[in-house]
Amino acid sequence: MKRFKDWSFQNKLFFVNLLIVLLVVFAITTVMTQTAARLATNSNFASLNLVTEQALINFSTSTASVQSHLYTTSVSCGTAQQMKSMLSKSPDSIGYPEARQALILALSRMVDTGADYDYVTVRLEDGRCFSSDIIGTQAAGVSKEAEQLLSQPEYSQKQYGRAQWVRTGTGNLFLLRDVYATSPLKYVGRIAARIRKNALVDLGQYNQTLHCGLLFFDEHDTLVSSVGLDESDDLLLLAKAGVASALAAAGKNYTTCTRTYEGWQAVGLLPISVVNEVRHATLRSGVLVALLGALCGLIVARVMGHRMSRQVRELVTCMNQVAGGDLSVVMPIESHDDIGILTEHFAGKFPTWLAPVQVKVLLVSQKSEEYGKEIYEKLKAEGIRVEFDNRNEKIGYMIREARQVDRVPYMIIIGEQEVQNGTISVRDRATDKTETMSAETFLEKLHKEIKERT
Repeated sequence: MKRFKDWSFQNKLFFVNLLIVLLVVFAITTVMTQTAARLATNSNFASLNLVTEQALINFSTSTASVQSHLYTTSVSCGTAQQMKSMLSKSPDSIGYPEARQALILALSRMVDTGADYDYVTVRLEDGRCFSSDIIGTQAAGVSKEAEQLLSQPEYSQKQYGRAQWVRTGTGNLFLLRDVYATSPLKYVGRIAARIRKNALVDLGQYNQTLHCGLLFFDEHDTLVSSVGLDESDDLLLLAKAGVASALAAAGKNYTTCTRTYEGWQAVGLLPISVVNEVRHATLRSGVLVALLGALCGLIVARVMGHRMSRQVRELVTCMNQVAGGDLSVVMPIESHDDIGILTEHFAGKFPTWLAPVQVKVLLVSQKSEEYGKEIYEKLKAEGIRVEFDNRNEKIGYMIREARQVDRVPYMIIIGEQEVQNGTISVRDRATDKTETMSAETFLEKLHKEIKERT
């Protein structure tokens, strides 16, 4: 295998161009991928905060609405009055079956299509329980669960109008309230309504895009409701101990945020797997873009290398022909840019008005440096493009270099005689002759030549 220095010029040029293109593509792709991943992650976090805050507001509004609706329907449907009537009757008294049926019917009317609860149970002040009609295999279980809930000391006592939200071990959410009969106002018992699933808050499309979950806690740091999480999730079991326990249980599996509103507290949960998936998708896109960029870079490097080495290849061909004895070969060197065309036209000998360096100040010895510096500053102040060469070299070498290599139009030579007389010796590149004059005379001549572009 050939070493790099033994490669052809075209292959070297192709390799260098390809390497540059690949490095640029890699750098740009890396920066863009990291930026896109960071923006996508920040967007998910911002969305989680927004969803949590909005869901908590909706949850608070919904709970207040359900509480009001339950109290209103208990009065309008006659439930309170029927409960008051039942308190005066025993199971063996006359009219008990009719009164019981009327109470159950009133309870069933409370569960209409517009209600956010699908089942109600009441407990009279004397401890008897009655439930609304419910259809399904879970009817008995729901009825038993509600009755057990109303029989517990902390939920069976009168709360003087304060609502209680209770989440049971089966995941059911119940709203408990006092029931008062009117005319006159009298406490008749307690009512428990099972809340429909997702009735208080529904993530909808947010859960489909973010796959997030929410936990809602009351003012006593008790878990009341959840959405977006499976009931079998261990996080729900640990969250029953409070917000701090929920945040600790989330650990490395979730990104969390908390919001508080009107006594309620919400914990937003965004799975880390969702965040990682976004990052991986962005990375895959970045790799694909990098590969496409590398392919385009390969093509561009090949084309550029071929075109840039064309004249070199033609030069090598001509040199081989000359080596073979054909001295009539003409090398077709050409340029397509303005600088190249001008350089070819003037053969590198630009006129004074166009030359990058118009004057070069040269010193015969270091003794003349101060005067030479003064002349340099004077020319520079007049807007002349001038250079000051104070190297400790032979004056003949510096003149040849300035005239033949740098091709400066004018060279000012400063020696001891020029310092004593206050003059300068000016050497013209065109005539290769030296003329002694004052700095003012030279400036006048130089300005005229530049103005007339001669």
